[in-house]
Amino acid sequence: MVPEQDAAEDARHTGQDGQKKAARDRMMAEKSGEKGLIIVHTGAGKGKSSSAFGMIVRCVAHSFPCA
Repeated sequence: MVPEQDAAEDARHTGQDGQKKAARDRMMAEKSGEKGLIIVHTGAGKGKSSSAFGMIVRCVAHSFPCA
């Protein structure tokens, strides 16, 4: 592409990104409250307990509530 086309393409993408950000900002402003996340470790084999304990340790380290 020639530099003029590149600049026009960049400007178009920048405008689209701004529209997406504005829409996301509106959605986030309307949200109220927080939702929890439940993760269930299943399956045959090893690693379920280790994974769960690791997630708890990371949550505690980042001051997130966990149980």
